Amino acid sequence: MGPSPSLLGPSGSRIDASAAPVPRDPLDIGHSVTWPAETVWLASWPRSGNSYLRSILWTCFGLQTGSVYPDDLRGDAEVAAQTGHLEGVAHGAFSQEFLKLPLVKTHDLPIDGRRAIYVVRNGRDSCRSLFGYWGAEGLQVEVTLEDVIAGRHMFGSWSEHYLAWDPEARPNTLSLRFEDLTKDFGGTLKRLAAFLDRTPRCTEAPRPIAARGDAPNWLSPGATAVRAMTPAEDALFQSLHGHLMERLGYPAGATTSELRAEAAAAREEAAAAKDELASVKSSISWHLTKPLRKMASFVRYGRHG
Repeated sequence: MGPSPSLLGPSGSRIDASAAPVPRDPLDIGHSVTWPAETVWLASWPRSGNSYLRSILWTCFGLQTGSVYPDDLRGDAEVAAQTGHLEGVAHGAFSQEFLKLPLVKTHDLPIDGRRAIYVVRNGRDSCRSLFGYWGAEGLQVEVTLEDVIAGRHMFGSWSEHYLAWDPEARPNTLSLRFEDLTKDFGGTLKRLAAFLDRTPRCTEAPRPIAARGDAPNWLSPGATAVRAMTPAEDALFQSLHGHLMERLGYPAGATTSELRAEAAAAREEAAAAKDELASVKSSISWHLTKPLRKMASFVRYGRHG
């Protein structure tokens, strides 16, 4: 193995891998591809609903999509089938059908003024989900939730990414919210149809693929086990991203998913405490009744000894 690769940090700066652990080297990404002029970027910070958006585009519009990242889905054929993923796109292999409306996923900062669909998600949920996802991938380097929150990795921070794309002000850009992909599916579908000038062939939401054990999951929002932020992590998040959370109207405190995670952790802790208490009670009972058991044994067998 060669020296630690340089990674993309905030604002496209280069940072050393030893200072910012990250799952893959962006130098391996197919950025040398010459993208079609009519490319529409499917942009988002990681774990914000990009793959589910692609699933909607394929299921409801019959539009296949590619990615700027080779082996983007880690060879998961089931997810590739549900998202209409074209692996060749990352290598510059474009089919005639794809070229009719080139849709390409990216988590990078904007590189041009091409049309784009940008998906944003509550920053707390995105950070926690990315941390949990990388953990499920079984990284060989330690990535802390603080690293994710602070943007000490190749994708930069959540708020920096949003502000770089600025989807509400950027021309020829459709801004979507992750939360609306499911809560207001009908409205989302209409907005996509108008932006892409396409008529949906199906108006039913695609069914997310169920999580499979502890493996990382693309299409089941909330399926990857994620813990709540600690007070220190929450304070860091608020100091770095609170301004954008407020601007976008997201709650300042813990999210519903965080509260669920906290409740689940509390239930597990209570169950563990209950099991431990039962074990202690059993042990105490055993020792307290030992004399009685000896006496009973003597009465029963002692006379015939």
